[in-house]
Amino acid sequence: MNVLKHIHDYEKSSYQLIGQSFFLFLVIPASYLIFLNAMGLNEEIIIQKFQSPNFFNVNFKYVYYLETISKYLCIILPVNFLLLLLINYYVGLDHNKVTSIYIPLYKITWPIIKISSLLIIIIFTFFITILFNNIFPPIPMRAWTIVPLGATALGCFGVFFMIIDIIRKFDKKNYMQIYGIKVSVKDQPDLFKIISNCSKKIKTEVPENVILGSTDGFFVTSSDVIVFNKENAKVLKGKTLYIPLIYLEILTKDELTSIIGHELAHFSGEDTEYALKFNPIIFSLKQKFASFDKGFEEAKENENESGLTGKIGGFFMRFFLVMLLNPVAYIAINLIKKDSKICINQELRADKIGSSLCNNKKSLITGLCKFYIFSHIYNNLYEETSDKKKSLTKTFNKNLKTYMSNFNIKKDLKNIMEYEMIHPSDTHPPIKDRMKNIGINIKQISKSDLEKKTPAATELIINYDYYDEILSI
Repeated sequence: MNVLKHIHDYEKSSYQLIGQSFFLFLVIPASYLIFLNAMGLNEEIIIQKFQSPNFFNVNFKYVYYLETISKYLCIILPVNFLLLLLINYYVGLDHNKVTSIYIPLYKITWPIIKISSLLIIIIFTFFITILFNNIFPPIPMRAWTIVPLGATALGCFGVFFMIIDIIRKFDKKNYMQIYGIKVSVKDQPDLFKIISNCSKKIKTEVPENVILGSTDGFFVTSSDVIVFNKENAKVLKGKTLYIPLIYLEILTKDELTSIIGHELAHFSGEDTEYALKFNPIIFSLKQKFASFDKGFEEAKENENESGLTGKIGGFFMRFFLVMLLNPVAYIAINLIKKDSKICINQELRADKIGSSLCNNKKSLITGLCKFYIFSHIYNNLYEETSDKKKSLTKTFNKNLKTYMSNFNIKKDLKNIMEYEMIHPSDTHPPIKDRMKNIGINIKQISKSDLEKKTPAATELIINYDYYDEILSI
């Protein structure tokens, strides 16, 4: 099974995943309870059955332990899934409700789901065991009995530890990794002067960390990050502003001011506090779906390579993996949908603030348009420099000159208007929507605006060549 395709198939009707989860999670504990009730297995009969096993001795008390667990699961799981549906509808696109209600519910739901998955595998394995060992009449030890029983046991055993591995990876803390170098007010006083002035006007604090990097896009975060380069690596805590060094080559100071103001506006709007609670969950969900993919691949390999035994074992592996995946997929789909719309609103708000901090509010739009140009050139930049150890900046400027010489304002500006900014976690609206938001018309943008580089933003960086060398891979 392709996990991402599975998720994509249910994007428009994710509630179906909860319906499937009801069935998959409850079919085994409910079947166990129904069997015990239908067979009328009172304690006297059970003791008698367990005194003369077909193969090996099992303590009859486990029947009652798992009966109690099954009853709790049949109550807790439906309530939990129903709450997910109701809360998902209730919180809507209110990011305060998402962080104060939906995310705390997820943090309760995930432990319930992961523990329930493991318990259900145990119940199923025990159920099959006592059926053949204690309930059914003695069965001769033949291939047709050994193969399905052994395959079922191996499938359950394999998926049990597979799910433990998935759980372990889901719960592991993930850091955002940034290739760059941290700078201080002592290193870059002019740059920090702009950051400080913007912070004062927006009434937010100067970020604890300012990083110059070589990857695409500006961003801010309140999450812990790992910043690394040729010389060292370290974990940074607190609020971080990331500035792509090479991008400064095509920005004016006024454009840089508007973009820094935009980014710092995310701090003033508590957007990064929202992201601090939200993004780790999204990072975890997106990255760890690969663990599910690996599990399904193993199940498929078993089916293809081990004959009947593999097909039976693979079936149960896939059953339990889908059981765990479905509610997680439901949560992921709805969180990503909510985050996408919330982020767009946050970006439009930040645009208004950023455009108010520069001398000409058009500078924000021309700066954003230059992101398209930068990204277009940046995509092939590392391929040209990696083997030859060339400066990223020099290679970029050479390619920029070629690109702008062929730039057609009527044709290429239309493509730029549809461009959505690249960001580690947030969704951005297309530039045409951002222009409309701050009252700028496309007719106001000319080719000379996009070629303008003075007063240059690079003038703010002391020892630019040193940072370029450090950041050129």
